[in-house]
Amino acid sequence: MRSAYEGARPLAVDAAAGAGAGAANVYAEENDWGPLAQGAAVLGGGVAGAAGSRALVEGAPKVFNYVVRDRLPDPSVPADPTTGAQPSRATTQRAKRMAQDAAEDPRGAADTLEQRAQGYREADMPAPAAGGLSNDEGYAGLEREMRKETPSRFQRQDRRVEQAASDQVRSLSPGDDVNARASTEYVSDDVRARQGAAQARVAGSKTAVADAEAAERSQADELAANRGTGDAASETIDTEFKSTLDRERAEKNRQFEAVDPNRDVMRPIDPLAQAAQDVKDNLSALAPTNRVLPRDFVNRIDALVPKYHTRAVDTGLFDESGQPITRSETVNVGGPGEAAFADINALRAPLSDAIAQARRNNQGALVQSLERLKGAVDSETARLAEEGGPAAERAAGALDNYRDRYAPRFVEGEGGKFRRDLARDNPAANPPTKTAGRFLRSGVGSKEAAADLQRILEVSDNPEQATQAARQYLLDSLSGVVGSDGKVSPVRLREWVDKRRGALDSFPGIRDEIRTLQQDVMNKRDATTRLQRELEQATGDMKRTERELQDSALSIMVDADPVVAVRRVFGSKDPKAAMREITRRVSPDKAASEGWRKAVADYLAQTVTSGQTAKTAEGGRPASLSQLSDLFEKHTDVLTEVYGPEQMNALRRAQMAVEDLARSQQGKAQSTTTAEDVARMLRYAEIGLKGTFGGLRGGNMFRNLRLAIKTIPGLDSDAKAAEVVRQSMFDPELAAHLLRDPVPPARRAGWNRRLMGLLGLSEGAREGAEAED
Repeated sequence: MRSAYEGARPLAVDAAAGAGAGAANVYAEENDWGPLAQGAAVLGGGVAGAAGSRALVEGAPKVFNYVVRDRLPDPSVPADPTTGAQPSRATTQRAKRMAQDAAEDPRGAADTLEQRAQGYREADMPAPAAGGLSNDEGYAGLEREMRKETPSRFQRQDRRVEQAASDQVRSLSPGDDVNARASTEYVSDDVRARQGAAQARVAGSKTAVADAEAAERSQADELAANRGTGDAASETIDTEFKSTLDRERAEKNRQFEAVDPNRDVMRPIDPLAQAAQDVKDNLSALAPTNRVLPRDFVNRIDALVPKYHTRAVDTGLFDESGQPITRSETVNVGGPGEAAFADINALRAPLSDAIAQARRNNQGALVQSLERLKGAVDSETARLAEEGGPAAERAAGALDNYRDRYAPRFVEGEGGKFRRDLARDNPAANPPTKTAGRFLRSGVGSKEAAADLQRILEVSDNPEQATQAARQYLLDSLSGVVGSDGKVSPVRLREWVDKRRGALDSFPGIRDEIRTLQQDVMNKRDATTRLQRELEQATGDMKRTERELQDSALSIMVDADPVVAVRRVFGSKDPKAAMREITRRVSPDKAASEGWRKAVADYLAQTVTSGQTAKTAEGGRPASLSQLSDLFEKHTDVLTEVYGPEQMNALRRAQMAVEDLARSQQGKAQSTTTAEDVARMLRYAEIGLKGTFGGLRGGNMFRNLRLAIKTIPGLDSDAKAAEVVRQSMFDPELAAHLLRDPVPPARRAGWNRRLMGLLGLSEGAREGAEAED
């Protein structure tokens, strides 16, 4: 029964509406009304017929709801801010259905809309239209359709939102009075300072090395200045040696001669006789004698040899034949038995000369005989010194002088050899330029030879001059340690010192000087080596600094436009590391740090905004969704290196705004049910009119009805509902209310009820009736 009733009810209402419309049309024709007034009469008659039929069909309470209650303002919906009018309950219900029919998930859209709207309120930003804010494609499509009907209102809100998004991007900047170039200038100065410091260290090291090498060369030059002075020094030593030899030999001879000045100290010559005979025997073997030794010296030798004669002495015995037996007997038949000591001592000098001459003549046997004779002479002096008396004291003094002063210098060692070489009277074999080399040589015996020279020079006429000559000779030799590089070679110097260590020990002053020189050479070479290492280190550091600066993000900043520098950072291989490095580097300087944030903000303003300033309320550059999305997708972690949470939230708010704006212009195409329902209503009306009055007359009445609907404003209640939905697009709370508040399922009534809705008279009653069904 209920279903039959529900099916019959629309037909009854349609019939009543048709009858009312027909009666009104007859009255209009009889009174000769125009087409527009006639159409209005038809509508009015249809409304009256429909209302009457509802009263009969639905009962009085529903007619009250239909006509009275649903026409009252809805307190849950604010008044339209443009007109001040508050929609009725029926209009609100219709608006709810319109919103919920459009949304794919009304409740989810309401929740999202409220949540996102809260974010805009907290950010003190205007919210975009509710369609995009809901993140519901269907509801966003409804917004898009409404934008077509009233674009200016949506555009004004869009510009406000675009401006707010632009302001969020601009808020990243520390201020218009901040100079972004302070960052690039600070880094440029820092880079140049680091490069300059590295280059200055290299330059300083080069100067230090050059000075050290100059000091080495100066030292070598001083040493090399002694080159070629050895010959003169040797000649000086030669002169000192010979003059000292002459003086010391004269003193020796004087002291020996002073032993027997009056030739009254007689000495037996028997100890000398045999030695003198040996000399004579050797002389007789050499002919002619005077070519071997001077004649006067030979005569002196003869004087020392006793005269002996051999004779036969009868023994008083006879042999077997009876002849007397004799024996040979040597008898001294003449010759001295003693001689004055002065005569014996006088043999010293000629003996020395004779010995030298015999050596020159390579007469070895004669040399030995002469040396034995000289030894006998010396022994005679020693015997005399032991006997006591004035002559003995003088002999002892002469011997002491000989033994302690003369012999160690001119008889023994290298001095004795040199004296004997000089006695050979062969100047070519003993040039003065070679004298120093005999004593100041290297190798075996060098220590002893140098000691001999030192003993000779200490008793020379000019000890200091002679010692200086020895020093000069050594320095000439030492100059050979200067290498081709103009520096003293520590290795060659050490080798030189090692070879002449013995010679140097005999001259402590010279030894200490050369040791000091050696230490100074080593110190200078060590200093040069150390400074060269420092130069290598400084050069390496400079190159490393240049590579580091070249490879670092700081190179991006050098003499660059700040925005260009930021663009390079984002385009680098590792933007996050580059941003961190630059941010950390400028952080000590407030102006540079703020300048860098300003540069990044300027870059973002240029990158994530477009030049369509007309899209914003105040003419600012609007934010670009694609650029912001790309920025967050690629470089969120980069931005966190320079911006804190608040600045990052500002960028996210800008992104949220442009995303919602973009969504507002997307979504599935939607249309309100107005056109659809009006068309359905007109079809019902056409059927009713033609069925009641016939095809011709009913058709005329239908044409008048259509004309009236088209020309009379405010007849469509769907338009009012749509206006509420449009109002909700700018009121997130109202939009959430329309989307979330439940409404009864919509049912399509006959044309007369739709017509009444369009007139705004029975909308509340109809919707109320539907809600109760």
